[in-house]
Amino acid sequence: MKKHREEIEGKYFSAIACLLAVAATFFLPWADTGAEKYTLYGFFRAVYAAGGIAEYAPDGGNIYASYVVTYLALAGVLLVAVHVVLLLFNKRNRVLNTAMYSCTFVYFTGYTIFGGYDAGPALFAFVAVIGLEFLVVLYLEQSKEINENYRLMKKREREEKEERRRRLHFPGRYPREFYSVIWDNFKYKWKNYVLFILSGVLSATFLTVAIGMNYILRKVHSIEDIVLGTGLQQILIRAIGLIMFLTIFLTAFVFSYYIKSRMSDYRMFTVLGIRSRTLSVIMMAEYAGSLFISFAAGVSAGTGILLYMRHLLVKKLGTEVIVSSISPVIYLFALIGYIIVLMIATAINYESYLRVRDSFAAVNDVVGEKIPGRYLILATLLGLEFIRSSISDYADTSLWTVIYFTLGLYLTVTYGKALLMKWMDKSERHYYRHLLEKIPFYYRYKKNCRYLVMLTTVHLLALGLFLIQFCGNLIAEPAEKLCPYDFVLTMHEEDEETVAGIEQKYDARADVYPMLRVTTPTGNSFDFMATLIMFSPPGQNIGISEATYRKLYEAQGLPEPSPLGLKDDEIHIVFQQDSSYKVRPIDTSPGTGLKAPYLKLGQPQGAGGYEQWKVKDYECKILTGMLLRGSQENLVVFSDDYFNSAYASTQEDIKNLCLLRVPEEHYADVDKELKVLREKHITDESYDYDIRVYYESRQTVKDIVSERYTNEVVYAFVILMLAACACFLTYIKFSFEADDICRRYGFYDCMGMHEREQMKTIRKEMWPFAIVPVLVSAVTAAIYTAFVFVIRTYEPSQIMDYMKTGGTMAAAYLIIQAAWMAWLVHQMERRIKRSRINVGRQEA
Repeated sequence: MKKHREEIEGKYFSAIACLLAVAATFFLPWADTGAEKYTLYGFFRAVYAAGGIAEYAPDGGNIYASYVVTYLALAGVLLVAVHVVLLLFNKRNRVLNTAMYSCTFVYFTGYTIFGGYDAGPALFAFVAVIGLEFLVVLYLEQSKEINENYRLMKKREREEKEERRRRLHFPGRYPREFYSVIWDNFKYKWKNYVLFILSGVLSATFLTVAIGMNYILRKVHSIEDIVLGTGLQQILIRAIGLIMFLTIFLTAFVFSYYIKSRMSDYRMFTVLGIRSRTLSVIMMAEYAGSLFISFAAGVSAGTGILLYMRHLLVKKLGTEVIVSSISPVIYLFALIGYIIVLMIATAINYESYLRVRDSFAAVNDVVGEKIPGRYLILATLLGLEFIRSSISDYADTSLWTVIYFTLGLYLTVTYGKALLMKWMDKSERHYYRHLLEKIPFYYRYKKNCRYLVMLTTVHLLALGLFLIQFCGNLIAEPAEKLCPYDFVLTMHEEDEETVAGIEQKYDARADVYPMLRVTTPTGNSFDFMATLIMFSPPGQNIGISEATYRKLYEAQGLPEPSPLGLKDDEIHIVFQQDSSYKVRPIDTSPGTGLKAPYLKLGQPQGAGGYEQWKVKDYECKILTGMLLRGSQENLVVFSDDYFNSAYASTQEDIKNLCLLRVPEEHYADVDKELKVLREKHITDESYDYDIRVYYESRQTVKDIVSERYTNEVVYAFVILMLAACACFLTYIKFSFEADDICRRYGFYDCMGMHEREQMKTIRKEMWPFAIVPVLVSAVTAAIYTAFVFVIRTYEPSQIMDYMKTGGTMAAAYLIIQAAWMAWLVHQMERRIKRSRINVGRQEA
């Protein structure tokens, strides 16, 4: 009898709910056809009285489908009524209940899809009550089982916790010898901490310097929007992105090495009976102590660099320029960034941490990896195509180019190496001649290929991406030469009297040239942030005639340019930027590129539509001043006939370009005069934060100097961190494999191999991991650099300056990598010899 009651749990609630649902169908409207409201049964009576659904609704529509599915509702109501009767006799039929719920669900789904008539309150009441009845009864039926399982689970947990507390009970304290053993182990394994601490030092230093440079220059640089700023703010955003990526990669990789290198020690402690809680405390103490030392050392190093950079800035800009002092705010933000980086790195390696903490299962040093055997030729050709396209479609210092190259390199190395080994192994002579140095690839194939790809990518980022940007800043012209005029003003017609008054009153010289504002639908001033916020304001540049273009050349004392030979649908662009910036298209709309922008003559709010133009040629030459770092306010040169015709018919207000030179003592006075014009035409600045009614050279020079110094510091650190990444990768690889290598060469010694041959073999095994990545990345970087010379239209003198500066730095980078690998090979040779001596002593 008890079992029968359990089967009909929730009987009374189910009966009452079902009765209410059935009553709703009798007394409340179910369907509203517009002309009249019907109960469920009244709706069917009306259809039958009309002679069928076709006569009831001659216009057709979704009501036909709704009428059909309403039969399911009727069936559901009848099943509910039968269910209530069975409950009165203490019975429940599972098949009947399933059919009841199914009819209700399918009907409501069909009605939701087809509609046909408006739902009345009875429809919603019936579906809601049946749904509630289903959930409540289901819960009541399973609640006892759930509660019983929960009670048993909690009981087991209490018993396990009590047993654990009993087993781990430690009534006393550890003796002094215990701490002595821990300390001795720490001192003996100190090398395992050095790499981990150094990676943290680099991360903390990088964060401190990048954030600090932005902070101390906040009063020097023009005020920018914290998110959409295109100068220091954009550099900071890029720097933070680089910092996060490099530091997370470096810290996670080194942290993984640190954990695995300490695993044997922790396992030994576990075998000797140390409590797991004590082991966790030791691990956390080592980890937290290393991170604290790293942060303290990194902040100290970063502070020293900031003080030196501040000294250089004050020396460059003068004492009258306010360069902010170092503030605790810098360290606070650096600490926040450091914690974020470490949290991500720790999360990446959390599984390794758990393995070490438990430290019961042995870790196999040698794991056989399968060499790819299918689609070798196809995958290799695909990888070569990616590499070819990354070179032929090279975009100036584009990270996507490196990503495409890396993807192609991975396919080429992974599958091309397997294909090459497969072909060469067919020759027994070649197979046995090169077997020993190729043994690592036979059982660690994928891991070795990943190391080759990672090392090549790191070298390519250093030599082919960031070295170009770093050297571009170093060889750039002085900031003062990039602003040949004191003020650059886009004049309205009514401003002519004001400019003439400035000339007379302040002994200024104003060169006025006809111009038209040239607008593109999508500019590139936001650059990086535009890709994140999916918005970029219209681009605004300066349109001039070829005659004006030649006058500007003459005004700068430059040789007369060659005739442009422009047609009416062709333009020539003069980018106002130095060698440190890549050439960017003036229109970033999809499908335009550098050679086919959409333009319209006039301001963004002006009339007229955009038309696509052909860029016949372009150049990078300072004629009016590097006002916006080449992103906007570039010179767009039209043919004389087209420009004169457009200039004569334009209705735009901005019609002249005024280039002002003023005496030093009147600079501030002229600035005040021009501020009045700015307030008068403030709407000209409403479409873009960067566009100004006029530009002053002093602030522009400060902006250029501050941005240039920040770029130099950021890119120098990036190259330094990439060099450290490459060194750490090679060190970690051969440190992990050192024991296996020693055992293998011990076997060679037992088989009678001469020591000289052993040393020759280990060199052949290790040096390819330095030579191959460096060679591939250096050649590719040289090709990329040659493309940059062409894209940025470097002059022969600039190319020579770059070759001297960049060549010296690249040579230093390669020497460091070669010296590091030579040291690693030397250490491995010593370790092999030492292990052979130890084996001999054990045998004796």
